[in-house]
Amino acid sequence: TTRRVQQRQQQQQKTTREMTTVGGNNNDGLEVSSPSVLEGVVTDRDFSFVKQRGGPHAMAESLASNGKTGLTTAQRSMDGGEGGEGGRAKREETFGKNEFEYPPPKTFLELCWIALEDFTVRILMAAAVVSLGIGAGMKEHREEYGYLEGIAILLVVVVVVLLQSGIDYTKEKKFRQLNSVKDNYNVKVVVDGEVKQIPAGEVLVGDVLELTAGDKIPADC
Repeated sequence: TTRRVQQRQQQQQKTTREMTTVGGNNNDGLEVSSPSVLEGVVTDRDFSFVKQRGGPHAMAESLASNGKTGLTTAQRSMDGGEGGEGGRAKREETFGKNEFEYPPPKTFLELCWIALEDFTVRILMAAAVVSLGIGAGMKEHREEYGYLEGIAILLVVVVVVLLQSGIDYTKEKKFRQLNSVKDNYNVKVVVDGEVKQIPAGEVLVGDVLELTAGDKIPADC
């Protein structure tokens, strides 16, 4: 228990020290907690860190935002406006885009390889090899075209693998299409004190959201 307390204290001291300025030495005044620190706070539900930093409004200020009026229109623009503050591009470069990263889709050949790993398919392949060996290796079977049985089994294996891989490929493609539709929805964001609707993928770190009952939260919380 004592060791856990010490580790927690060391982590808090580390998170307090880990401060960075978006844009390096540009002196644009956009001081924020580092992405790794914010990720740890959300993952660990570390409310003590939020209290230590002065509460939600103080956290918003450290992100060059405002707990009531949110980000400004200039801050949400790509270049940050005439003031040179960290704009959309700089925030997305530092914290990443508000998009769920799905694993890369499997290729058709990868799906074929997975289908070949099926136990039944392997039994059929082994039976085909044995049948071909006997049919082609033994003279009496070779004269009676005994190897045709092995070839027929191999053709069945090829058809089964191609059909299964085609079905899986189609299912995965439709699944990704459904995910793209599911992730495409609007949320209410406070910009310059006014509520605006924007796509969920355009939400930035420092944005203030307006939520009502039944709304989907476009962020980890």
